[in-house]
Amino acid sequence: MTASINTLRVGAAARALPARGGVGLKPEHVRDIVDIWPDVGFFEVHAENYMVAGGPFHHFLTRIRERYPLSIHGVGLSIGGEAPLDEAHLDRLAELLDRYQPESFSEHLAWSSHGGVFLNDLLPVPYHRATLDRVCAHIDRVQSRLKRQMLLENPATYVEFDSSTMSETDFIGEVLRRTDCGLLLDVNNVHVSCTNHGRDPYAAIRALPLDRVGEIHLAGFAQDVDAAGDPLLIDSHGAPVAQEVWELYRYALAWTGPMATLIERDNDIPAFDVLLAEAETAERIILAQTTEQTARRAIRQSAARPASAQDAQSAFSDALLYGKNALPAGLVAWNGSDPGRRFAVYRNNVVVSLIDALAETYPVVRELVGEEFFRAMARSFTRLHPPTSPVMADYGNGFADFIAGFTPAATLPYLADIARLEWLYVRAYHAADADTLSPEDIGGLLADEAALPVARFDLHPSLGVLRSRYAVVSLWAAHQGDARADDLAAIDVGRQESAVVIRRDQEVQVVRIRPGVAVLVDCLLRGEPLGAAAESALADDPELDLADTFGFLIRNGTITAIHRQGVRHAIAA
Repeated sequence: MTASINTLRVGAAARALPARGGVGLKPEHVRDIVDIWPDVGFFEVHAENYMVAGGPFHHFLTRIRERYPLSIHGVGLSIGGEAPLDEAHLDRLAELLDRYQPESFSEHLAWSSHGGVFLNDLLPVPYHRATLDRVCAHIDRVQSRLKRQMLLENPATYVEFDSSTMSETDFIGEVLRRTDCGLLLDVNNVHVSCTNHGRDPYAAIRALPLDRVGEIHLAGFAQDVDAAGDPLLIDSHGAPVAQEVWELYRYALAWTGPMATLIERDNDIPAFDVLLAEAETAERIILAQTTEQTARRAIRQSAARPASAQDAQSAFSDALLYGKNALPAGLVAWNGSDPGRRFAVYRNNVVVSLIDALAETYPVVRELVGEEFFRAMARSFTRLHPPTSPVMADYGNGFADFIAGFTPAATLPYLADIARLEWLYVRAYHAADADTLSPEDIGGLLADEAALPVARFDLHPSLGVLRSRYAVVSLWAAHQGDARADDLAAIDVGRQESAVVIRRDQEVQVVRIRPGVAVLVDCLLRGEPLGAAAESALADDPELDLADTFGFLIRNGTITAIHRQGVRHAIAA
């Protein structure tokens, strides 16, 4: 890369992304990045991945943000949705942008939530007057709440609607004109959509309002065919940028001039050097292009929204989650083929992505039951309990209770508790950061023995506790790191085990504990005073050493505040 990263440090005032190659920030790469501080133009993150209270995601992004320009890319606002925007989600987004002050914020021309259910995919909209009015109103609300201009990304689509009265490029142009938002030009999406609908991608580039482009995305795609045997490209973000997309990118830059360009890779994540090499390719192309900018737009009149489209998103979302082979009415394909295969792309994206999210949260459950059984069980869960938020870190909280009532899993009675332990791990990973009291602080506050029994404690937000009738801690540990198959075979599954889960130094720890310790911690988490909690713990575990147990809590940095005589004592912010 050409410019030194020292020239790209960010001041207090927001400014545009540099016209350089950027890379999506992935958890797999953060430690490499902070070790080498690579010469890259900027980083981009998905907003919803960072709508958690604390943990390693925020720890590393805070460090990276100090050195690099940042773009935040939303995937969950459901800009094209028929329902009003989720104001709670918008508030979380505003808080995130206030925290990191990115140079750029963008969202998609798509919908993803309907009827209180989040479908976890970017779904298409018909291009007519009613959709236009709704999208513009939503963007106006977003920009008003965030107090900044957003960029709208052109979509990758697999079906079109017979109710559309405008072209996609005309629709986008009108949205930008009415809302004064910018355009995130996803060149791969242009190539994918034009191939899928039998159009010329170069003509589509020319028809977009290119004077409004604030960022460009490049990504890879997967190849399939539709029911007629014609090409059907899938916006997979799981492959290198294709040669035809690089060529279309060169053409686009000739119209936009040098532009911040992101390499997107969300699946089959390669080593960081691989993504950096693609960013360097983009940067070489940027430097080779002329700075001349030209914009051409054509805006057509559109007709009023047909009444039959009133419940279009209800039918679409129901078919995705529950319809199996049923299709919503009004879908068309450019070549006259059955749109069912194209619609199946969305259905697959929604269901498979939710199953994959559960598999990432519950890897030990998956290993214990096998891939086929896990995916069948997870599919049943997602249909009964689809997410209500775009933040996937929040999804799966009820999976353990579902497993407990899932008849085919009855032969593994410990499976639900394994899931509960794995959820505590994820919860700890994303919990808020908090300063803890030192042993000296605690000793000073509790020096008066009379204050000890009535003292109440605030414990670290990451702390969780589990009591099980089964050897869940041993089962979990036997599936970590270099554990061997004979480790699993040697476990007495019927042995009762308890654990605390806590994050220390950005690492989550699972610690096996006595049952009395679990009772004590559980009572303290519920706000009971130490004396009452100790009595409950001793009743359950008469041999419990209370002094050693309290020392365990202190040594592991679990206490963040002490309430004594109605006064809360904590480390000053």
